[in-house]
Amino acid sequence: MNTAVSRTDCLQGRLAELARLRPGWHDGQGQGLDAEQLAWLAQSWHARDMQSLPQPFAYPTFEGGVLLEWDTPLHATSVEFARGRKVAQLLVVDLTCASAPALVDRFHDLSDDTAWAELANQLRPWVQHNASTLAA
Repeated sequence: MNTAVSRTDCLQGRLAELARLRPGWHDGQGQGLDAEQLAWLAQSWHARDMQSLPQPFAYPTFEGGVLLEWDTPLHATSVEFARGRKVAQLLVVDLTCASAPALVDRFHDLSDDTAWAELANQLRPWVQHNASTLAA
């Protein structure tokens, strides 16, 4: 029996967990997440081959969105999906210099495949570079 869990299943499982959060999930604060949007995100991530990227951590935001994050010793890289919108903000911050401005701060309208490809192309060097740095 194969007990390996795919990286897509890990993200989809985490998004399913987030879908169960109710309003006030953090000490009485925090909006509930939109289950329909989470399903869209899980399906879109899988359909556009984003699972070829290193596995992100997935967190809820207080505003009811989702934050995908890749943390390494060099950079904090995140993609935030706002509640109820098919828009994502890619943010890359240099962790080696507290006063450095964001290296990348860009919004993507993810209503079409071209935008997903652009997001993947901008995200890949940051998360794959960092993943290889950790392995070294």
